[in-house]
Amino acid sequence: MIQNTHKIRRQRLREDYLPTGQPFLLYHYPDCVNDYKEHVDIDTLSQFEAEVKDFDLDEYLPVITMRLYAQLFMANGIPSEFVYSDT
Repeated sequence: MIQNTHKIRRQRLREDYLPTGQPFLLYHYPDCVNDYKEHVDIDTLSQFEAEVKDFDLDEYLPVITMRLYAQLFMANGIPSEFVYSDT
């Protein structure tokens, strides 16, 4: 990833705001930063997962969007139902 190895140059007007250095190193090995991550409460996470277990994104798409997709699929010979075993 070339974009992660180039050096971010120091900017005169943003010296206190914008860190300088290579993006990969700034992200993975930052100097002088606080680590604010917290441990996840497994019970709370399980409760949240149970709440969205039966969530179906397609139920919340507008009917007009579903019709448009059906028309586009049919016009391009794409099946309307997919299974993971399809090529």
